[in-house]
Amino acid sequence: MAKVTPHPITDPLRGMLGSVVFRHVNGQLIASYRPRPTQNPPTERALDRIAKFKRASAYAKSAMADPELAAVYRPIAHTRGQTGYATALGDYYSQPTVTAIVLEAYRGKIGDAIAVEAHEDVAIKSVHVEVRAADRTVIESGDAAATASGWRYAATQALPAGTGVSVQATACDYAGNCASKTVPFGPL
Repeated sequence: MAKVTPHPITDPLRGMLGSVVFRHVNGQLIASYRPRPTQNPPTERALDRIAKFKRASAYAKSAMADPELAAVYRPIAHTRGQTGYATALGDYYSQPTVTAIVLEAYRGKIGDAIAVEAHEDVAIKSVHVEVRAADRTVIESGDAAATASGWRYAATQALPAGTGVSVQATACDYAGNCASKTVPFGPL
C-alpha cells in the first residue's frame, strides 16, 4: 500500500488499473495491489474471525441506524477522521477496562462513595457496582453515576462492624462488551 502524492493526473483515479487498486481514504489517494484470493480452505480460526467480523458489521450498521447510538459514535469518529460506522465497528472489538476501584471515602456507611476508574477506546456506557459478603451474597448493588473524574457509586446499605466485603465494578461499553474488577474491603 502506498500513498500517492496529489497530482492532476492521479487525483481522479478510483478503482482498479491493471493489478493496482486506487481508493480515497480520509482525503488521501491510496494505491495497493489487487488482493488475490487464496486457494486454501479457511482455518477454524479464520472462520471464527470472519463470523466475528460479520457480527461486528451488523452491530455497526444497526448502531448507525439508531439515532441515539449514531449520536455517540459520529462525534468521536469526526475527531478521529473516521466514519461513524468504522468507530462503531472498532467499538465492537474493543473491551473496556476497570483500572481502579477507589475505597478511600468508603467506610461501610450509607452514602459513602465508591469511586471507579474505567476506560474504553470509544466510551463507557455504564458502570455497575456490587458489594458482596464473604460468602459471595450480594449486600447491595446499583449503577454508578458518571462524573468529570470517572464514576461514583453512593452506598445504600450500612455494614455491621467487623464485616469484610468485596467490591466489584463492571464497566460496559455501547457495543455490550463488559469487564469487571473486584477488590477486598475490611473488615471494619
